[in-house]
Amino acid sequence: MFKTILVPLDGSSRAEAALPVARRIAQNTGATLVLVQAVSFLSEYWPTMATTAPSLTQAVVEADLEQATAYLNTIATAPEMAGVVVKTAAHFGPPAPTILTVASSYNCDLIVMCSHGSTGMIHWLMGSVAEKVARSASLPVLVVRAEGLHLESGTIGLAQPLRMLIPLDGSEGAKAALEPGAELLLAMAAPGQRCALHLARVASQSVGEHQTPEHSLQESNEVAQAKGSLQQTTLQIREGILAPYIREHKLPVTWSLLRDTDIAGALLHIAEQGEDMEGAGTFGGCDLIAISTHGRSGLQRWVLGSIAERMLHATKRPILIVHPPKSTGEEKRVPEGENLALHPLVHLY
Repeated sequence: MFKTILVPLDGSSRAEAALPVARRIAQNTGATLVLVQAVSFLSEYWPTMATTAPSLTQAVVEADLEQATAYLNTIATAPEMAGVVVKTAAHFGPPAPTILTVASSYNCDLIVMCSHGSTGMIHWLMGSVAEKVARSASLPVLVVRAEGLHLESGTIGLAQPLRMLIPLDGSEGAKAALEPGAELLLAMAAPGQRCALHLARVASQSVGEHQTPEHSLQESNEVAQAKGSLQQTTLQIREGILAPYIREHKLPVTWSLLRDTDIAGALLHIAEQGEDMEGAGTFGGCDLIAISTHGRSGLQRWVLGSIAERMLHATKRPILIVHPPKSTGEEKRVPEGENLALHPLVHLY
């Protein structure tokens, strides 16, 4: 269960689109919200300006931090936050590493952020801050779109279950999204609303008219193997062998197998359209997506910058990015070009 949720803000209404989602999760789980804003207008020039104009630099930074603190306190004390424990943190530094540092210092177990937001010289666009955080964070990151599907608005009818899509590829790494996805699904559900998980896998499909019998046989074997893997995974979940949290909360699990040359496109189609597919029956799509950034099946690799990144860019569904546990000795990653040692000023409130 989520205990501490980090919400990065930048003063824009677009970035604040993450607040209703984070608030709903906190209200349903009792989690604490930590609101953070990174003051970074001068951060890239900090080494030079700190030497040539230290007094001016310090004054500008302190003024920006004071403004950020006032803004965060306004959000934290808004009537909508009644009943939710809210903390605020205003930092000086580049956005992505600052967000990750605050997440670590508060022992956060979830980051909820919008993929678009801007104020002044800061631009939180996909391919920038949100992507850097999703790529580098060791904890799950829920990315919502300002213009996307908002579950808190009541547009999702209670007559239909709240459904989450979890893509798989047969690897253990891809299964890392199962339990965090299930936790988020239950945390997002309205009182009395049913929930369901849908597992999906895309098998490769050749194009062209000249396929050899050997090639066709190989593809048939791959499809059979993928189908068997999905069936076995679903059975293990239902029996509590895999991701016991799902069985504990009695979440229904369905699965589907598609054949397509475009893995990300096929997964997005399942999420947004739903259809009659082998193993699934008919359903109207999924409301959320949870995907691991690592997985492997043959030559397929799911890494941020590939399948997960394409889905981040294309979908309007909230998407949870999950990193499998790191192997022993693997170093924690920090976004390239970002040196936290150059940004020593920190204000915590």
